[in-house]
Order: sequence, then structure tokens, then C-alpha cells
Amino acid sequence: KYIPVPLDSVLVDWSLIGTGADGKILILLIAIPKDLVNEYQFIARESDLKLNNLELETTSAARALIGTDPVPAVLMDMGSRDTTISVVDGGYLRISHSIEASGEDLTRALANSLNISWRRAEELKKEQGLKVMDNNNQINDVLAPLLDTIVNAAKNIINLYFSKTNKKVEKLIIYGGAAKMPGFSQYLSKGLGIDALIGNPFSEIIYDKKLNPIMEEIGHEFTIAAGLALKAIQ
Repeated sequence: KYIPVPLDSVLVDWSLIGTGADGKILILLIAIPKDLVNEYQFIARESDLKLNNLELETTSAARALIGTDPVPAVLMDMGSRDTTISVVDGGYLRISHSIEASGEDLTRALANSLNISWRRAEELKKEQGLKVMDNNNQINDVLAPLLDTIVNAAKNIINLYFSKTNKKVEKLIIYGGAAKMPGFSQYLSKGLGIDALIGNPFSEIIYDKKLNPIMEEIGHEFTIAAGLALKAIQ
């Protein structure tokens, strides 16, 4: 009923996350493909590492970026292969969905449309991104359709969560490799009508302030690692 794949192909786990407005107990149910688990076990074994446990990346990200903040928020991770959009409420993952729109898709679209090399397209994406207020920008014209796919997917997830809980999502936090693409957060904020922020996974971690310039530049790329580290000490 809840897991749309053969049960013998996945490992299932669950956790209690609270009580709904109707008094029913809310449970987070997680199903992970056994092939994926086996792959991580193989990597750990070949690296002579002891694998204590496995955790969803979104769960780690929520711990680092949101903690126990009671305000519902959307987490967005645009990776190289897909984009994961999740709703986190009270520190717990409530909805998560991945779509086939990625950072590589943006690079590919720029390379093909502008007839430039992959390397140059990647540079344009990272250095220029999109200028939200410039409607005549050629790069915007190329990237906008793909980004609109992501915006529409986020809208659907936000509306779905509201329809189920009557709770409004008030902010969006982006992390991962594409989080700091110029204009990305502004584009999302404009399209969704909510604040879109670049996540800071080190906000609850004490470190030498001399590292601030480095943290501001690449800190968002260590969201999962920071979340896992926090799990070990909480």
C-alpha cells in the first residue's frame, strides 16, 4: 500500500514523528533499495572502515540546517544527477521527492544552446548564473525552462503538504553544489513567493573564524557531512 516496489528488494525502517491533528500517530516510513545498501557496505569493507549505520541524506541535511525548528521548511538539493525537494517539519522529514532536473542538465543546456564547451558552460553557470532582473539575458533564456520545472515541482510539494496538514511552508533552504549559483536563490524566492536561503550547515558548530571566507564559499557543500557529525554528538 505504501511501498510501490517489491518488499524483498528493499530494507524498511520507521520512526515515530508525532501525533496528527486528528490524534493519529504519525510514522516516517523509509524504504531503501538493498542494492544501494550493499554498495555502501562494499565501499566501507574495501576501505577497511566499520559501517555503523546508514542514513538518508535529507535526514542529515535537516539536522544540520534546520535542527528542531518547528516552522515547516523545504530543503532543496540540486545535485549533478537530480534535484531532491523535501518538506521538514519539527525536525522530521515529512515528504521527499526527486525530479530529473540537475546541475548537469543546466550545464548541458548551456553548452548545446550556446555552442560552447562543457567546461565553458560550467564556468558560465557558476560565475554568472542567471540575472533575475535581466529579461534579455541569453543565459536566462536557456536556464529558465529547467529552473521552472524545479519551481513547479516545489510548488506541488508545498501545496500537497498544506492540503494534508493545513500548515504553510514559510521558507526554502538550498544546499549542495548548485546552491550558490548566482541568482538561483532569488529565482526560487520569486517563483515560490517564500524566502529562499542558502543553508549554513556550520551555524551550530564552533570553528576558527579565520575559516569564515572558506566556509562562505564552500561550506554548503559539506551539509551531509556536518549533519552526520552532529548525529554522533547529539
